[in-house]
Amino acid sequence: MDETIETRVARLETKVEQKCEQYDKDIDRLQDQTDAINRLATSVELLAKESTTTNEKLEKIDVNLNKKIDKVDEKVNKLDTDLNEVKNQDDKKDAKKWNILMKQVMIILVSVILGVALAKIGLQ
Repeated sequence: MDETIETRVARLETKVEQKCEQYDKDIDRLQDQTDAINRLATSVELLAKESTTTNEKLEKIDVNLNKKIDKVDEKVNKLDTDLNEVKNQDDKKDAKKWNILMKQVMIILVSVILGVALAKIGLQ
């Protein structure tokens, strides 16, 4: 089973060609993976930029929203103050009316008591 040099070279050449074909396939596969990784990196970069832009917009919205909330709080506080003033005015008016009524009732009672007392002692 002596192999001639030509046969051996031919066999080795075939093996080298097969290996080269396999290496070509591996290189193509790796190139595809590299392209996919590059696309992914580009997508991540775009997402990062968009995220930064979105965060900046959200911060502006947050500032505007906080200003609006502060204005609403001020208006609610003013309405609360105004409502308390109206309540107090009504309470003061009611208290004043009550005091006037009680004064009139007391005057009437005193007048009736004096009238009865004077009638009992004979003065009319």
